[in-house]
Amino acid sequence: MVSYVLRLFAVRRSIQAKIFLSFIILTILTVSSVTWIWYSNTNDMLKANATNYVMDNIRDANHSLDLFMSDFVSLTTLIAMNQENIVKTTRPRFNLSPYDQLLNRQKAESFLQSLYAFNNSILAIDVVGSNKQVYSAGFPKLYYKELEDIWMPEVKAAGGKMQLFSVNLWNGLEPDSEESHLVAIGQAIMRGGYAIGGVFLYLRYSSLVSLFDSHPLLGTQVLLLDENNNPIYQSEDAFRYLDINQPAFTDKLTSLQENGGEIHFQQSDQLILIYRSANTMWTTIAIIPTETLLHDSKVLRGKMGWFIGIVLLAALFISIAVSQGTTRNIKRLNAAMKAVEYGDLKHRDVPYTKDEIGLLSVRFTKMMETIQTLILDIKIKEMKKREADLKALQSQIHPHFLYNTLNTIRYLAKLQHVPNIDEVTDSLIKLLRSATKGGRKLVTLEEELATISSYINIQRYRFVEDFEVKLDVDESLISCLAIPLLLQPLVENALLYGLIGHEIERKSLITIRIAKLPDQQSYVIQVRDNGPGMPPDKLEAIAKGIAAESDDRQMFGIGLANVHERIQLFFGGPYGLRMESRQGEYTLAELHLPIIHSANDSIIPDSTDVSLF
Repeated sequence: MVSYVLRLFAVRRSIQAKIFLSFIILTILTVSSVTWIWYSNTNDMLKANATNYVMDNIRDANHSLDLFMSDFVSLTTLIAMNQENIVKTTRPRFNLSPYDQLLNRQKAESFLQSLYAFNNSILAIDVVGSNKQVYSAGFPKLYYKELEDIWMPEVKAAGGKMQLFSVNLWNGLEPDSEESHLVAIGQAIMRGGYAIGGVFLYLRYSSLVSLFDSHPLLGTQVLLLDENNNPIYQSEDAFRYLDINQPAFTDKLTSLQENGGEIHFQQSDQLILIYRSANTMWTTIAIIPTETLLHDSKVLRGKMGWFIGIVLLAALFISIAVSQGTTRNIKRLNAAMKAVEYGDLKHRDVPYTKDEIGLLSVRFTKMMETIQTLILDIKIKEMKKREADLKALQSQIHPHFLYNTLNTIRYLAKLQHVPNIDEVTDSLIKLLRSATKGGRKLVTLEEELATISSYINIQRYRFVEDFEVKLDVDESLISCLAIPLLLQPLVENALLYGLIGHEIERKSLITIRIAKLPDQQSYVIQVRDNGPGMPPDKLEAIAKGIAAESDDRQMFGIGLANVHERIQLFFGGPYGLRMESRQGEYTLAELHLPIIHSANDSIIPDSTDVSLF
């Protein structure tokens, strides 16, 4: 194989050498690119999924914390606003006998004890009165009194709003405590706009941090900070992975605490996620080591390296086999072409393989059949294109009329309680049925006239101006087939632009005439109104809109252009739409159509286009 490769490279200009080199280079580039893109996208996807997953867990934990705290905030507010048991007891009162003082204490503490049993996450409840008397429930510690003296000015200054406090017990207050922190909710007792005391509800720290004591991903560390950036909860290795005093981290943390919300970013080899709670004002920080996150991806990358080596080795053997087989068939085809060049037209020793060379051999031996096939193929494609153009034009009918009709029904339903609504709705249903027709290409003139009848019936309710519609139809043409929805745009044009909104002395009239032409092979449909007519420039603008083949038609002639192009595509050049108008007298729209009684009738259009004006 080595000698073969050397000979191959010695003949650099051969197709075999080019195929071999191209195959090897393409294989290397493809496999390397795919591997790198896969590895890069996998890492990005893992980081994005990990970020979303951990951030969702942080949001859920903070949401649970908010619900957890809201119960106790409500409980604190209930205590602070209780007039009978708390407010009257804590207000300044003099000349009370010791017995009355004892009764007040028993009443207040009995009330507090009933609330203390509300939740086992409550450590204690203290109510401090204006006379420094403390009413307690639960198991208050001795140092609570010292903390309450420190917190009381801030609680009173808040004017009855909830205040949240946290203290690290292991820093000296209670080093041997099972709970590392003490969390308390404080609220002032108000009377007459003044703070006369305070309520302090102490929460069990372990109940609070259990919401965060979960690791959604292996190696994830969580850090919970209060509003002063003092740690409330932290995973065992949180500070080993994160230095919160780094300037870059501090800037992002400060910005988040000022603006609220959440952010995530990568710092060194860690993903940092920060969430700020709008209720507790506490900050949750999650650290995801990328080394742990991408460990499996790196292992798989090593396996992909071995896979690339195997693929390249296989590509080497395949490229040799493919290049040999390809050049062998090319040589045979070349020999056959030389034989034809020397006059041997019967020579057929060509490779009939299933690849491109075999296809080239077939084209070489059956050239005339291929040309005929191509001609037939072009005709079929042209017919399909014609049908596609027709469907595209049919799909251009916009649903503005449907919206206007539905608004009419809504208007009648709100303002009138009369049977007219049933009539309008029935006409709309008939009109929609005729518009769809289950995909039929042709309908009878009788069906088309029924569609126009429904349309006119609806328009009589839509417009306040009265108008009359006169039909002059040759009964022998009533069963003729035509394209659906040819008359509706013409009648709509006569109504909207010929009669409605124009002041004329005579009664508004639309005449629909259907009559045979002298050749007995075609007929005309005329829609004429007795409106003010059109000036020559506007008539010319409509003519340009009809004759244009571009889809960027002007507003005024869009419906007429659709009708004209559909007729021309379906029946050919001799047929189409003609417009005529005389100012102050009338506007006439005339359709020229072939007489067809069966969908199988053949229509062979003349190549000459129709003159519209």
